[in-house]
Amino acid sequence: MVRANKLREAEAVYGDGLIGELREMLGPRHPAVLEALNSYGRCLMLQTRLDEAEGPLTESFRISRDHAGPDHPNTLYFQDTLAVFYLTQGRPEDGFEQFGDLLDIHAKKVGLEHPATFRILSLIFDILQRPGMTDQILPFFEQVVARHVDELGPRHPRTLEMRRQQGLGLLATGQIEQAEEILRDCLTIAEEIEAADSPNIREICGNLGWCLTVAERFEDAQPYVRRGEELAALRRSVDPKSYEQARQRTDRFYESWSKPQGVTWRQQ
Repeated sequence: MVRANKLREAEAVYGDGLIGELREMLGPRHPAVLEALNSYGRCLMLQTRLDEAEGPLTESFRISRDHAGPDHPNTLYFQDTLAVFYLTQGRPEDGFEQFGDLLDIHAKKVGLEHPATFRILSLIFDILQRPGMTDQILPFFEQVVARHVDELGPRHPRTLEMRRQQGLGLLATGQIEQAEEILRDCLTIAEEIEAADSPNIREICGNLGWCLTVAERFEDAQPYVRRGEELAALRRSVDPKSYEQARQRTDRFYESWSKPQGVTWRQQ
């Protein structure tokens, strides 16, 4: 309720003439005007008033792109918001087009390894895991993976993370064999280039274990589930949250298998 009230208050500020006053004082293309316009659109979007939000969001992005340039920080921020808006509105093709443009600009400007580029990828990861969105985004995500393989190589840590996420996406859509193949390949490469107790190896083991659990291949899954928790235990003091998540995954695994070994093993 408090958040909703604050959103309505913010909308009232922008909608009661502030944007018009700024336009008169600074001109329609001034960054402050565009930021106010975009903020107004975001207020409407967060209230799920999507039809009203589209105008301010698209206008602020278009003007910034045409006059400040497509790679200006404000333009990128407005485009980021617009991409999320399209997905919220149920227009995935438009949303993925914007994300694709953002990824191209960041990759050319600062490279695929830069944190700013990874932030865009993190948004895509989040969308990949949303119910109902995985099928729609997988073809786009496969292009992202192919780009990382081409530009960074198949053994680069960032490429491995892209492929791991691709495996999880395939698993979410029931493509278990393809997911297992990718996750096994990721684990093989990770074991060759990373320390034995690395967080990445732990994550891949946990993912592969869950993939095999979904396939009801419990005997095959058990060593990966156990290894994932054992690796998490090694880093328990620096990453207690991940350790607890690994313990929960192990509990779910044994519940699925209906076996008591999990309790016995943990007591050892």
